[in-house]
Amino acid sequence: GYGLYLIWAAPEHKVFVDGRAELYGETGVLKEYGNWAMLRQDPKILLEKYQIDFCLISRTAPMARVFPYLPGWKLLYSDELSVIFGRSATLKTPG
Repeated sequence: GYGLYLIWAAPEHKVFVDGRAELYGETGVLKEYGNWAMLRQDPKILLEKYQIDFCLISRTAPMARVFPYLPGWKLLYSDELSVIFGRSATLKTPG
């Protein structure tokens, strides 16, 4: 839901999935993402396979309830619509 926004707002970061389904149809990536998003497989599999370090997702998404329990992931931002989680190992510490 936020992929195209991220491409526009943060072009320096790679985006895993965006709203352009026609780009992903033949690769099977959308199926993998769907399984991940609906908790049909261990969420760590997709995150590791594609080396995903940050996730911006809807606050009501099933994964929003799972991320706090994944080792090495931390809530970075939250509002009434969305949440951002990041891998602890990739977060920069001040100083």
